[in-house]
Amino acid sequence: MIRRTLTERTRRMRFDPITTGTASFNIGRESTSSASEVAAPIADWISSFPFLSPDCCPSIKNVLLLDSEGKRVAVKYYTDDWPTLAAKLAYEKSIFTKTLKTNARTEAEIAMLDGYIVVYKFIQDLHFFVTGGDDENELIIATVLQGFFDAVGLLLRNNVDKRSALENLDLILLCLDEIVDGGIVLETEPSVIASKVAANSLDGATSLSEQLIHKN
Repeated sequence: MIRRTLTERTRRMRFDPITTGTASFNIGRESTSSASEVAAPIADWISSFPFLSPDCCPSIKNVLLLDSEGKRVAVKYYTDDWPTLAAKLAYEKSIFTKTLKTNARTEAEIAMLDGYIVVYKFIQDLHFFVTGGDDENELIIATVLQGFFDAVGLLLRNNVDKRSALENLDLILLCLDEIVDGGIVLETEPSVIASKVAANSLDGATSLSEQLIHKN
């Protein structure tokens, strides 16, 4: 497994611009940008082309939220790369085992695992993972991870641990639905994701803060 931090990766890699029609968006060219720093422009770029074909859009293979023992908290698979439950569980065990001793708490780390790009970050007893194909832009995968990570933090009012996640599992699953649809990245801005989830979780038009107070 080849592994490095996101900052190290963006220092070493020279990313090609995403180009569609007359629009061009450069991501992390010889920069040390973090996933959170590029979340807003990537989200803006994605939302600018609502009718792009799936082949043109950033896409991911799965999003995994595991506990400190590698057990499932919330997972979503978007492709048939792992066609059976046994294959999915084997992948989750492999990715958990191979990243367990890494220090992915201060910032996200990137790894090549079984031919896939995996970006991951840990907090408390939760392990967040996003998997993309080996031809996908790594910063986009990292931005999806950071968007999910930060949106969960907003929804759980920064009390991000397994117990809170299980108590609010409906919010986390809604969060994934707002970020990705069928593998296509829809949104990466945490505040937008959290607001949509909060609005959908209660049938009212109250503010995010009011909804979270009622929810918790």
